[in-house]
Amino acid sequence: MRSFVPIGVIVLLSGGLALIVSYLWHRQENTENSSTSDFPTLEDDWVVENLHWGNDQRNGLGLNFVNSMSLDWHEFFDEAVEDWDAAPSLFLTTSQDGLLSCNHLRGKIRVCNDEFGDTGWLGINEAIYYEYGDGKENIIVSSVAKINESYLREASDSQKQYVVCHEIGHAFALAHRYEEGSCLIATTQKFSLNMRPDSVDFEKLQNLYGVFDTNRNRRRNMRSKHDEINEEIATSFRWNYRNGRLLHQSTYQEIYETQLGDGLKVMTSLLLHKTEGVVV
Repeated sequence: MRSFVPIGVIVLLSGGLALIVSYLWHRQENTENSSTSDFPTLEDDWVVENLHWGNDQRNGLGLNFVNSMSLDWHEFFDEAVEDWDAAPSLFLTTSQDGLLSCNHLRGKIRVCNDEFGDTGWLGINEAIYYEYGDGKENIIVSSVAKINESYLREASDSQKQYVVCHEIGHAFALAHRYEEGSCLIATTQKFSLNMRPDSVDFEKLQNLYGVFDTNRNRRRNMRSKHDEINEEIATSFRWNYRNGRLLHQSTYQEIYETQLGDGLKVMTSLLLHKTEGVVV
């Protein structure tokens, strides 16, 4: 006795097979054309939502950078700050304290370098923030960008400039980028094409902070809430980010959240060290 398969079943099976073949074809095509950043398909701008420096009226953001780098890194620091200062949303000033220190200073962004050893990262950014309203608003208290000279001593100038610009960009609460042309891309290739912020980075800053009002007195435009937090809180804590919660991980980056207590947290973003396929 013959068995007959209904025509509808055959059509469904054929259609399903066609969809699978199409999916595999497009997946292979997308893999071949994927960005060197290897950034996953996260659409949110940052892992911690509503993270930003406080500015009351969205009329731009003024911040002071503390240069705690050794003399051989000053040119990269100066150029990176100048590049970010070109953003209409920002008014940046710099100062030097004469200390090769990576301690946090309330209301400021410190940039430092050291031989941190075989840590696995080229650079990290630590953002201490205060959580208001059960995470509905997360106000940055201080930020430190650390450059690991253990991996970068023999690096090209373009790679050094890329890493400094990259970590400073995170200090404004900007996320990694997907496409080349911005220093916020997480990559090991073509550093000379990714040494500076671009217009998209500036647009993201404007969405966060508005445009700086040049008619106003150019002072730091921060929330008075920062004054509620004693500076010693931002400088006295010692923590290991790996003891915190891993928020995100991909080929070139990791992001951790660490609880400090009393509403204070730290988000640490790591730009990972990779030796294979490095192109300057």
